[in-house]
Amino acid sequence: MKTKFAYILMLGVAVLGTSLLSGNALAQQPPPPHSPPSPEERLKRLTTDLELSEAQVAKLKPIFANIANKMKALHDDTATPQEQKREKGREIMREADPAINAELTSEQKTKFEELRKKHRADGPPPGGPGGPNGGERKGPPPGGGKPPQ
Repeated sequence: MKTKFAYILMLGVAVLGTSLLSGNALAQQPPPPHSPPSPEERLKRLTTDLELSEAQVAKLKPIFANIANKMKALHDDTATPQEQKREKGREIMREADPAINAELTSEQKTKFEELRKKHRADGPPPGGPGGPNGGERKGPPPGGGKPPQ
């Protein structure tokens, strides 16, 4: 009877330990990368920030859709090095600027440029993709390198 109890107890401890270890491993995985806003989300935000008219939104929608398509193709390209992808992404945005600005009033252009400067200043966090260190984290891992308790 004692052997059967000890066997069941050991089996329970093993199952509990395995489930705790697998749950801990899942908890330590990094969060999924941030995906860029959809063309609709960008337009919605700009509509609010720049007070765009319905006519302006209608003209800007295909421009932002085109940007999103080009950026997706660039993202899906596995042959191009990351630095070249980054530069190509900037080029896609520079090419779209005249079409976007053509639909904005002078006040909206000024506000749009201010928003862009703020966005660039906020930028990705240090150590993240496109940030300092080329995505390599320097120093101890988050949480001070201590295992969770």
